[in-house]
Amino acid sequence: LLVPFRASGRIHAVSFDFAQRRDFDERTLATLQTAAASLGSEIERRAAEQGRLDAERLRADVARQAAAELARRGELLEAVVQASDAFLRTTSMADAVPSVLERVGQALAVDRVAIANLLPPDEFSTVGWFVVTHEWASPGTPLQSADPALARIDMANYGSLYAQFQRGEPVMFLT
Repeated sequence: LLVPFRASGRIHAVSFDFAQRRDFDERTLATLQTAAASLGSEIERRAAEQGRLDAERLRADVARQAAAELARRGELLEAVVQASDAFLRTTSMADAVPSVLERVGQALAVDRVAIANLLPPDEFSTVGWFVVTHEWASPGTPLQSADPALARIDMANYGSLYAQFQRGEPVMFLT
């Protein structure tokens, strides 16, 4: 015996299997149909509940991510405050820069932080040079300034990036 019911916009059935054929009176069939309809209602209720739970999990995940991002930003702001304090406490920028770069690098959880100057063109570069002047690297990360090919980069090789850089826009590139 198959007793159909609807749930979530689809037709389902409760299957009753018997070794021998059985006949059911109308009241029994009506009771089985009511039971099947109740089952359909329960399936829909559970699907709706699962949808609410999924939405709540997603909301909680988004909230956790937002909290983590706020914490990361707070750490970065704290590093900036500490950097400002370090610069104010010393008369030599060169003395303060290493610890400032380290704090910022750790707050951002990056492998390397460098300060570079953009030097004007000369007889070897028609655009100019990107030269690393100060640098911090996490343990195991090589210093860019230790590699002659990376310590002084000919910006002629990076024309569109150089234009962004000149406009004061952040530039992302891999060397």
